[in-house]
Amino acid sequence: MVFEPGPYPRGARWEVAVVSADRKLSAFAKVVPNPIYARDRDCVLTLELVSKRGLRFLASATGFLPGEEVAIESTYGGRSTRQRWRTSGDGRLAPQVISHDSTEPDRSARYAVEGRNCAVAVDYQWGEAALLSH
Repeated sequence: MVFEPGPYPRGARWEVAVVSADRKLSAFAKVVPNPIYARDRDCVLTLELVSKRGLRFLASATGFLPGEEVAIESTYGGRSTRQRWRTSGDGRLAPQVISHDSTEPDRSARYAVEGRNCAVAVDYQWGEAALLSH
């Protein structure tokens, strides 16, 4: 048996459940067929599309030094925000929801995380542009 989502938006999760006719056996899987991610050495940044209108993404990052203070920069619609967050004891950055809203026609965005040993950044589209299949 082969399951394929076909064309699918970048960063959108696909969930599959396979259940026997008598419902005694089941298997579940989650996958992002067209991921939005970046890697630098051990550091990995991923964005998952979490809204039907393409306005929200869930950012997650791993591989940083335990307890490290990292710089996070989010840029879209002609503006940029910069924050400093501390990673957990295992080098993970707490997931962050990124929400977009702008009157500017440009729907491109960038999300970057920089630590002492690595820097990761992703460029992506939001809004209706994010919903186009790849």
